[in-house]
Amino acid sequence: MRYRILYGLAVVLVLAAAILGLAKRGTYQDIAHSENFYADALVAELPEQIALTNSEAMRTALPTAPLIMRVHVLDDLEYVPNNAKLKVRVDDVFTGTGCAVGDVIYLTGRYYILFDSNQTTLECFFVNVPEVGEDYLVFVEDQLVSYHDPFPVFRLFQSSIFTPIFSYTDHPCTILPTEEHTTYVPYDAVRENEFFVTSEKAFQALSDLKHEMLERYPIR
Repeated sequence: MRYRILYGLAVVLVLAAAILGLAKRGTYQDIAHSENFYADALVAELPEQIALTNSEAMRTALPTAPLIMRVHVLDDLEYVPNNAKLKVRVDDVFTGTGCAVGDVIYLTGRYYILFDSNQTTLECFFVNVPEVGEDYLVFVEDQLVSYHDPFPVFRLFQSSIFTPIFSYTDHPCTILPTEEHTTYVPYDAVRENEFFVTSEKAFQALSDLKHEMLERYPIR
């Protein structure tokens, strides 16, 4: 119950920021074609105590996800108003139905773009945007109804504060100091990270959880 409350608080904060960003920017821009988007964007780091609490809760929650798969990322994020989707190929299905090996699908539900004339923000729930060509362990909530997408659209598991995607490759972690009233930092300075966190203890908590899940759902 505690991790659900923490998750709810995180969602409220992100959605509040989204509403503020929408009010300021007026009309949506096609930032997918902006070469400077990632270089200029801000991204939030996950505070230590929330990382410790949520990662512990996810040890039991993540394996209950309706659909657990290993996927191969085929393309960069495709941005749409108030959301984004990731095109992947299913390479293994550990738990659940609705997908088969070889299927091409979209993953969504955890990426949002906020921007105005002064600042662009990438909201990705403390886990970096997956890299094209890499394999990831993903935890999925359900399939969404979509009448215009060329591939089925699946929503990522919602009961975690951080995006439930783990790379099968380890990545370095740069931790930047944050101000008292915000944990946002320049994305360009942490773009090689897998996780965005405020401390080494927070990184270790997510890293330990990741390796526990990768051991449970290995490449086979």
